[in-house]
Amino acid sequence: MDEALAWKRGHRVVLNLHWVFRPLTTTPSSWRVCSDWPGHCPSPPGFQLVSSLLCQSQQEALSDASPNLRTAAFLKYYLKCFVYLAQLEALNIPYTLEMFMSSPKEGMIKGLWKNHSNEPQAVRLVADLCLEYQVYDLQLWNSVLQKLLSFNMTVYLQKVLEALMAVPSLLEGQGLSRTWRNVIQAPFLTASLPLSPQQQDIMYKTFVLLLKCPFLLTLDLVAIAKRFSQFNLQAFSLGALLLIPCVSKKNPHIQSFLSSCNPILTLDQVEETMATGELAGVPSQIRDTVFMFLCGNGRAQTLIKSKHFTHLKRHLITNTNSDIVEDLLNRLVQQNSEEEAVSFAQEYLTYRELKGGEASDAVREFLEKTMESRGTKI
Repeated sequence: MDEALAWKRGHRVVLNLHWVFRPLTTTPSSWRVCSDWPGHCPSPPGFQLVSSLLCQSQQEALSDASPNLRTAAFLKYYLKCFVYLAQLEALNIPYTLEMFMSSPKEGMIKGLWKNHSNEPQAVRLVADLCLEYQVYDLQLWNSVLQKLLSFNMTVYLQKVLEALMAVPSLLEGQGLSRTWRNVIQAPFLTASLPLSPQQQDIMYKTFVLLLKCPFLLTLDLVAIAKRFSQFNLQAFSLGALLLIPCVSKKNPHIQSFLSSCNPILTLDQVEETMATGELAGVPSQIRDTVFMFLCGNGRAQTLIKSKHFTHLKRHLITNTNSDIVEDLLNRLVQQNSEEEAVSFAQEYLTYRELKGGEASDAVREFLEKTMESRGTKI
């Protein structure tokens, strides 16, 4: 079978399986063969579609399976084995389904590694099989990671590293730490301006990987932040600086960065690139850092007519910056936005009362005068 065709078939099977069995629980414990499938019942939904994806010999093997083995969970694992068989076949390794399912997986994997470690597809298959069958030999993984790096499989390595985070024994090896560092740095070495959509996606995934890195203390976060800045990714750059653990070192770098960049562009990028839901509180932390910088330098009013003003108001209300609140209220009135100023003042006073804190007399006085001029009371 043509090598590329075999791999394409394998991936097509996986994609269709994800669609057919999308409601299923896919934990390893659910892959055991179930014995309670009634013989008189039809095959589960998706059986015919799954069967049609296979070549004739595979269809025959699937048809020979006892009806009580045709549960969706078993089929999913069964088909996954066929994917591995197709990949082994592409490497000219003769395995039958029975041989594959019955063979000791660690021995099979190490044999595959010994004979095919210079072939990119074989190395990726070794990594997939190790993850699938929980083979966590430290020496083997160090070698596999180095090979994947040498083959420039950066996107695939990002997924592998996330999976290996759940294996404490592998975190002890220097190889994993070196791989994390190299995978985080790799996209910067090949990207060029303007970034393509694919490169932008890789940069985002690199930032996500940075947040998850278990070896954060070994990374040069200032250098990584500068790399992001070189590609005009200011939000990611500031996010990297916020990860610096030492406050006395972190703050000067943040102040220097914000003084040299466009803070509004940074806020724009938070909205455009970080609204994915998987970054937890990082977008808010970046946004608040920019707000504190602008407020501290008397530039908060630059956001009045921007889409970020709502977030700024929330920041000021929760952080009780009464002097800045008063200044912004007056500027809103000057810009014929009295209605928004009244709403802002009311939100501020209400929040302070709910928190049991003292409300600013200046803000209360502003609201009273404004409402009085309208002939109404608070």
